Amino acid sequence: MKVKKPPKKPDNISRVYRIKETIYETKRTKLVISYHYQKRNFEYLRGCEKRGVKPDKNRLFNNQVIRDMVQQLDNKELESRGTHPQWKAWKYYAYEPVIDKRNQRNYRIIIFLDDDEPEFVGFVNILYPEQ
Repeated sequence: MKVKKPPKKPDNISRVYRIKETIYETKRTKLVISYHYQKRNFEYLRGCEKRGVKPDKNRLFNNQVIRDMVQQLDNKELESRGTHPQWKAWKYYAYEPVIDKRNQRNYRIIIFLDDDEPEFVGFVNILYPEQ
């Protein structure tokens, strides 16, 4: 059985997308997706390769899956998770469950909102469900 090699290490480029969500009673129009989820994909693929297991492509995340998850935050109550140590205007929030439409699994999503730029939503991380 031939196993696909994991992709190269992720580049450190965040991507910007247009959205139309209301989060904390403010219309949000700009979503920035951090590259950190690519690192998680890389680690998952590398672990599968080491164990000789075929990767489940439904456990790999891409920008479209993350955009679908962020859309589920529209008008939801978020759990405050603190502020960034260097940029106090960045407030972190968690929400669960967000549903991965590919496999109907629940996840927790971590985002941050910028007090200085109210239309902005920053995607930080996806936390896997406890199994």
